[in-house]
Amino acid sequence: MVATVEHGTGMVLGQVEIDSRSNRIPAVRELSRGLALAGRLVTIDAMHARHGTARCLIERGADHVFSAVKDDQGTIVQELGAIDRSEAAWQETLDKGNGRIERRRCAVVDLSGAEWSDHADLRGRRQAVHIEREREILEAGRDGIELAYGLTSPGAVRVAPGMPSTRS
Repeated sequence: MVATVEHGTGMVLGQVEIDSRSNRIPAVRELSRGLALAGRLVTIDAMHARHGTARCLIERGADHVFSAVKDDQGTIVQELGAIDRSEAAWQETLDKGNGRIERRRCAVVDLSGAEWSDHADLRGRRQAVHIEREREILEAGRDGIELAYGLTSPGAVRVAPGMPSTRS
């Protein structure tokens, strides 16, 4: 099953069964066609960072956030990794608990300019997100850095607290 859940309430807005000869990608597209998504922000994992899924959401009037775009996404992840973030404003958080210290740094780059027209080309994308997670596990003495990338269709003004959102 694939389900869409409203972030604020946890209410299931819809679900579809995955065909035994298929996978979650077409199931998410089918599910989105049956929902009232106009004006909503849909967050979705990296598996769905595909042209057909982005097109389906945009055509339904929704904005999208594809989180944690990964290596299996072809050239998109390479292009996201190559973006110069030296001019970007970075936000940083530091959390301490559960036997570890975790520092997160995040930068967002506006991709709406003409110079980005062929870069990380996914239907409707307007911003690239770069996240660095540095974890230190205190008792084990281990640490590591993890990089993650994301793409969003809304611009910075559109993404604001209180905006209706769903998750597939």
